[in-house]
Amino acid sequence: MRPEAYYPPCIMYRHIGLISIMVFLLSASISMAQGSSGAWQSASDLATSRPETIRPATEILGPLPGLTRAFIVGNSPPAIVVALPADASALSGTRWLELINELANRQDPDASVLFLTLDEEDGPVFEDIEPGASPWKTGGVMRTLAELHVSLVLVMDMTEGASSLRLDSAAYRRLSPLDAVKAVRQAFAEADVPIAWLPVTSFFAKAGLTRGNDHLEPWLAAELPAVALGGDLRLSGESVSTSEERLGAAVARLARLKPQDDKREDADVNYLVYPFPGKELTLDDRTLLFLALGFFAAICMSATIRFRAIEATESGNVRSAGVVRESLQSIVIALLASGAAAFAGRAAALIATVVNSENVSVGGSPGQILIFGTRIASFLAAYFAISGYAARAGLLRHTDRATALRASALAFTFLGVVAMVVLPQAAPYAFACALCTMLGTVAGPVSAAFLMLAVALPMPYFLPILAGRHPEIATALLYGSWVGALLQALLAAPFALWLGASLSGGSRLRRGGKPAFFFALGLPIAVLVEAAVLLLQ
Repeated sequence: MRPEAYYPPCIMYRHIGLISIMVFLLSASISMAQGSSGAWQSASDLATSRPETIRPATEILGPLPGLTRAFIVGNSPPAIVVALPADASALSGTRWLELINELANRQDPDASVLFLTLDEEDGPVFEDIEPGASPWKTGGVMRTLAELHVSLVLVMDMTEGASSLRLDSAAYRRLSPLDAVKAVRQAFAEADVPIAWLPVTSFFAKAGLTRGNDHLEPWLAAELPAVALGGDLRLSGESVSTSEERLGAAVARLARLKPQDDKREDADVNYLVYPFPGKELTLDDRTLLFLALGFFAAICMSATIRFRAIEATESGNVRSAGVVRESLQSIVIALLASGAAAFAGRAAALIATVVNSENVSVGGSPGQILIFGTRIASFLAAYFAISGYAARAGLLRHTDRATALRASALAFTFLGVVAMVVLPQAAPYAFACALCTMLGTVAGPVSAAFLMLAVALPMPYFLPILAGRHPEIATALLYGSWVGALLQALLAAPFALWLGASLSGGSRLRRGGKPAFFFALGLPIAVLVEAAVLLLQ
């Protein structure tokens, strides 16, 4: 008879196998709850009210490095992605989870949101990325989200203590799709959540004068429809819970967007929003292209008609060679004048720094307006001083107003062609200026009227800068790199030639030969005025 403690080997192995299976299942469940990359360790805390609506997102994203937390709220494929950048002034963990819970409580089966956060402590986890690059720029998260065809990426860069929410729709040289911007603004308006949006800053970021929102750059570079939400989650005069409820309602409305298909090249990322007082005029890329082609066709027709008329009445004083020569001369003079104005500005800043022995900034209104006015005056003074002395020395030939205006039109047309590739939003304006200069050959007052209209048209974009609302743009325009100064000179050359032609008679272009000395005195005066403004502000 066998002892009672004796177990057959098969029974003992069976117990060991059952124990191993239980341990394996327990480990697997813990691993799934935590996520493949340490994501959502507090997932059980979230699934309190409606556990079926909150799932770990790793089941569709897979084990992606750099992803610390990923949730899907809803049961349908993700329609939008709410991303929290690692280096952003982020929401606290508690408020972040409360927002997800608030969204889960109001979800419907057709609305789904994917919440993502990044690893802030481990740093780059990819071995093949270049130094200084963000993992989001080269990792697999972007490719995975592109395959999901999400309708919108909402990057939340929330800052405690900000006065209001703001919408950013541009990174360096990139714009958020127009449909994405409209959808966010409409959803927040329907949820009665005030949100500020400044199309002026988006335009200058697209033009490359400012950096825009750096957190948007990797998303837009991956051709994903992304916008950024900044400011404070807590709306003014409301409790945190009420603000989260209203913000959750806005995000829930966005979640009902339909996922995009593969036709991302149809997204409008070359639109223009013109800020009228109290309203906006939005021109999509097709409208801008139509305007650009229409103005270009009108330029060609005007050039043909006016050339024949002038040749019949003025014995061919206007020649193609003279137009090209005058245009190139104006560009050279503008480059020299721009360099002289930039040197005068830096000399003024140096004088102010030496006198005050402190850091000197551009400042705001009214000092900034005076600095801009002084800088424009110094450029014009240098331009006509150089032009006048060159005319005295015989370096510039005599020409008439019509030739000068056509030379200005040629320069504007060249800028318009370049803008069609670099900055399509500015192409219609450049072609319109070219057409106005062609029509201005009729008479000097007509040319002057068109010039004032051309200067007034872009003022809504520059008035906020003059008022001191965007010091980064003002600094880039006034104290930027030599590349920026070169671009400003190319843009200013046809305007300076246009101004000189508008002040001239029909038979001869006034180059400033007689008053050249007084124009030259404008530079040292501008230095002293700008230095005084910097010291007094």
